[in-house]
Amino acid sequence: MDRLDRMRLFTRVAERGSFSAAASDLDLARSTATASVKALEADLGVRLLERTTRHVTMTLDGEAFYRRAIAILAEVEEAETAFRSESPSGLLRIDAHPHLTRTFLLPHLPAFLERYPGLRLHFGQGDRYVDLVREGWTA
Repeated sequence: MDRLDRMRLFTRVAERGSFSAAASDLDLARSTATASVKALEADLGVRLLERTTRHVTMTLDGEAFYRRAIAILAEVEEAETAFRSESPSGLLRIDAHPHLTRTFLLPHLPAFLERYPGLRLHFGQGDRYVDLVREGWTA
């Protein structure tokens, strides 16, 4: 279990107040959940949770870590979502040799545009050297 997974597990235990409930939510064995949180506490050098036979509560350090962990996990989720769900959009400029354009690009163009409807295309054809910066081909 990596650092982020242990952080997710800790936040779930803190929210549910139970190792068993958190382990069930995350489809883990209770013993794995307990060992992972103990390893997290050992790595941090602080006790995050007070455990009794019936309750699990956060320590002061646990509450502070929980607030930071929630913020970190939200940032990670936002970053992952930004790249997973967004489809490319904007202007795509392509400059290629006419033979390459006719043979390889145009036959696949309808499927490409159907898959990425937010793109607009600008085709240039020729066999000359293109200076991307001078001709404004970079964003």
